Amino acid sequence: ALWGSNAVNGIINIITKNAADTQGIYGSELVGNYDRSMTDVRYGGKINDNGYYRVYGKNDYSDGFPLVGGGVDNNNWSNSKVGFRSDFNLTSGNKLTVQGDAYSAIVNESSFIPEFSGYVPFTDKFKITGANILGRWTEKNSDDMTSTFQGYFDYFGFDYTLFESKIYTLDYDYQTNWKASERHDITWGASARLVEAQMQGSDTLSTNDSILDQGILSAFLQDQIALVPKSVFLTVGSKLEYNSFVGVVPEPSVSISWLPDDKQTVWASISHAVRTPSIRETNLNLNAGFDPITGLFDQQLYNKDFDSEELTAYEIGYRIKPTTNFSIDNTAYINEYNKLSTLEPLALTNGGTVQPFQFENLGAGHSYGFETSALWDVTSRWNLKANYSYINLLLDQGSSQDPNFQSQSGQVPHNQFMLRSQLFLPHDVQFINTGYYVDSLPSYSVNSYFRFDTELLWKAMPGLEISLVGQNMFDSQHLESGNTLAGTADYIPEAYYVKVAVRY
Repeated sequence: ALWGSNAVNGIINIITKNAADTQGIYGSELVGNYDRSMTDVRYGGKINDNGYYRVYGKNDYSDGFPLVGGGVDNNNWSNSKVGFRSDFNLTSGNKLTVQGDAYSAIVNESSFIPEFSGYVPFTDKFKITGANILGRWTEKNSDDMTSTFQGYFDYFGFDYTLFESKIYTLDYDYQTNWKASERHDITWGASARLVEAQMQGSDTLSTNDSILDQGILSAFLQDQIALVPKSVFLTVGSKLEYNSFVGVVPEPSVSISWLPDDKQTVWASISHAVRTPSIRETNLNLNAGFDPITGLFDQQLYNKDFDSEELTAYEIGYRIKPTTNFSIDNTAYINEYNKLSTLEPLALTNGGTVQPFQFENLGAGHSYGFETSALWDVTSRWNLKANYSYINLLLDQGSSQDPNFQSQSGQVPHNQFMLRSQLFLPHDVQFINTGYYVDSLPSYSVNSYFRFDTELLWKAMPGLEISLVGQNMFDSQHLESGNTLAGTADYIPEAYYVKVAVRY
């Protein structure tokens, strides 16, 4: 209800420190066999008793990974970035944050050009540039009410042989939290976003509209109701969103949680979410390449009438902390999908040599699974964290004639497992070891793999940290994905680096 469309794909919250908490000088340097150099410098200062700031700069350079079939991929890249943040604590609990960033990256990549003879490999170089600025005002209306007003502007530029784009985003967001009574905790808000994409395509990837504008307007209301004070809570809410692709979309959600005591929580929820159409589906044509099975040249066509994909999610969960040093989280879910994206074959063109496909919403399906996470402080100097997840995706092709729709279920690993150990040794030394297991991906011909990372961190003296890190140890290389139009499949190799960080 709060996040709106595309939250079905997941939420990433990046929470950065207040400028007051990053005063002084910080610098670090990382060198390794693939991450060749990563330099980071930062300075934090004080404007007055209520205002603080920081400025930073970063520069990274990384090498290419080993190619499937031998050799090294031409996918080395470099990235430079600068930015600032300032925070002001004003009267009556009001706060102001202003921050911004600018960046530029050069990426070399091995990729493919689709032709009638098939996919022709070629090496390319593309440039990514961007900048943004954000302002956030937090106002304490009363002891029970706080409002936040936020606006930002973002520019993103992408210069590639097959496609060039410049995307400008202007966004405004408002939210109020009100503790209306002992039983009602109400949140409401609204937002407006305008996106302009300027695009220049090629014979391989062509655009219908060289300038595409998209507007998104939304409002939401949510109430957390204490059915039984401090024990049973019902949360109901919905976001109502308008976007220029499909019009008005409601996204309701309801959940209930029960706290039997201060060590346990049981909860369940039902929610409805959507994924809005992308520029790819509504504005871009792709010459996908020669199909050796049919002997035809495949072409993927946009659809101006492409609709939003829909999800209804059912979840239950149980969290318990039986002792002060151990806790476990369990979540199970069933997801129902409708109007999934498919590529439907049309009549042959170009004298029967080209097979066009057009985006439609004829797919459906469901998935189910569960996830378990545990934290255990074995001793005061040793803690463990474990996580296991299982997912099964079942797709229903229905009336769709998409020849590759069913294979998408093989792009999801059924089982994943992680175990992390952090050991605090004498003389301010930390020893961190992490193991990962990921199941196979049949659609990409990727076998299951195990990855082991290790880190030795030494706080040599106040303000000085030295880290030695090894990644994918005991495994010279493994695959994690398959070939795509954007690039060839790379092996993930054994990597290591050393990092030195100084604070003053």
